[in-house]
Amino acid sequence: MTKGKILSIVGIVILVSVISGVGKYLAKNSTNDASAAWRTVDSPSGSFTALFPENHAAGFSKDPQLLNNQKTTMPGINAEVSLLDYGSVDLDGASYFLTAVTFPNTVDTSNDDNFLKMGLDKLGSKDHEISSTPTMFGQYKGLNYSFSDTLDGGVLFSKGRIIKAGKSMYLLMVTYGEDKFNQDNYNKFMTSFIIKK
Repeated sequence: MTKGKILSIVGIVILVSVISGVGKYLAKNSTNDASAAWRTVDSPSGSFTALFPENHAAGFSKDPQLLNNQKTTMPGINAEVSLLDYGSVDLDGASYFLTAVTFPNTVDTSNDDNFLKMGLDKLGSKDHEISSTPTMFGQYKGLNYSFSDTLDGGVLFSKGRIIKAGKSMYLLMVTYGEDKFNQDNYNKFMTSFIIKK
């Protein structure tokens, strides 16, 4: 299996998990009836932890929502990957996402730069361009990125970071409408993320 096929799969996972409408649904159903608070999310395997703003999506608990936790065989790869997604909506209607994709040892993910670039390319579409800058997350390589999409007659902005750590890729993303970006909340979310193993 080529690295290109693997990275295409990563991009598909990200697109399906994050931009498929979950954020749009959560943001449209947000409420402004509680004070801003933050909740800790620890992965079931203990591989990471992060803070999310208290969830204000109508009809959901205040805890960040576990959107996806499954092992799945991806198209073009004959191996099972682990997929884990969390999401939350803050008081302003901005959506916060953390997606973790972990590949088995049988999949070669050794070229961090290609892995990150191809994953980022899959976030792109013909309707938008992504701007990105390389970053380091401790010992791990990453990319900070931003882009926007036109949805339902408005503009949805996305900003975040992709981190490659061993056999895992982590996508942290905040999506928000015009004039809804809170830099302090964004920074808190990004800096709270810790890779434990």
